[in-house]
Amino acid sequence: MDCAKFDGTPWPVEYLTALGVDPVAIRLVVASHWHSDHVDGISELVRHAIGARFVCSRAIRCDEFQSLIACYADSTDLPTMRAPLKEITQTFGIIEERLRRSMANAPRLAGEKQILWQTPDGRIDVWALSPSDADVMASLVEFKKLFIPEGEPLRGISPIRQNESCVVVAVRVDQQWILLGSDLEVTGTASTGWNAIVGAPLAQLKPASVYKLAHHGSTNGFSPVVWNALLDPKAITVVTPYSRSRLPRQEQIEIMKAQGREIYITARHQAQPARRAASATRMIERQTTAFQPSPAPPDFGFVRMRKNPTSPNWGVELFGAAARL
Repeated sequence: MDCAKFDGTPWPVEYLTALGVDPVAIRLVVASHWHSDHVDGISELVRHAIGARFVCSRAIRCDEFQSLIACYADSTDLPTMRAPLKEITQTFGIIEERLRRSMANAPRLAGEKQILWQTPDGRIDVWALSPSDADVMASLVEFKKLFIPEGEPLRGISPIRQNESCVVVAVRVDQQWILLGSDLEVTGTASTGWNAIVGAPLAQLKPASVYKLAHHGSTNGFSPVVWNALLDPKAITVVTPYSRSRLPRQEQIEIMKAQGREIYITARHQAQPARRAASATRMIERQTTAFQPSPAPPDFGFVRMRKNPTSPNWGVELFGAAARL
C-alpha cells in the first residue's frame, strides 16, 4: 500500500528484491491518496508489479482536477501539485498500455466496505473501509464548484485536501486483522472520515493486532473509538513521521502511549542543527586542518513484523532509524 523511494528506488521493490522476492509476485498496489509522501515512485512500482491489480479512491477530489489545471495555481503550490500529477499520469499510462494489450485488469476504484482482493483458498482478504459514500458525494460537490458559469470570473484555487477521500485498508490473514489507517481524519459528521467507519463497521472486521496509525499520528487522525473498538488490547502500532509538519508531536505521542499498546516509529525527527555564523565557520576552518561538518543522523528506518501461525504474538524487528516510543 502506497510507496516511497529509497536511494531513488521504490522501497517495496528494494525490500522485496533484498528478500529474494520478484516484484512480479505482488498482487495488489493501493494508492491510498495522491499526496507526494504516499505515492512517490508508485508508478515505477506499478511498472515492476506487472501481475498486480491497481487500486485508488473512487472519490474524485477537486484537487486532483486542480493538478491538471495547475496553471491557475500560485507558483508556490506548483512543486507539491506537479509531483503527484506526474505519478498519476505515469501510473495510468502504464495501466492503459497494459489494458490495450490485454495484459492487465482495469484499476479498481475503492469505496467503503469493498473487498479488493482475496486468495482462492479464502485465507486472505483485503478490504477497503473508506472513502464513505458521503465523502464521495462531498468530493463530487467540490468538483462541481469548479465549473464556472459563462461570463463569471475565475475563482481562486482552494488548498489541496485529499485526506477526506483516502483509502483505509483492512487485511485479514486467517484470524488476524491488520488495519492500515492511511491519512484518514476524524470529521465533524457521523457519515464521513473515521466516524463513518466506527459508526457502521465492516461486519467481518475483528479487532486488529497490527495498526498503521492514521495521518502520521496527528491529532485529527486520532479517534479513541478506533483504539477501543477496532484494535486488540495488545495490538502493535506503527507511526510514520512527517517531517514538514513535525508529526507526530510529543503531546500526541503521549496520548497514544496512554492507550496501552506498543508503539513504534519508523524514524524520529532530526534535531534542528544550530545555526553558526559564516564568519565563525571560516574561523574554524582556518584553525583546523580537516574540518568537516558533522554528518546528519540517519533519517530512514522501517519496522518489520512477522508472525508464526502457531504463535499468538508478533515478532518485531527495527531497522535503521526505527525506534520504540
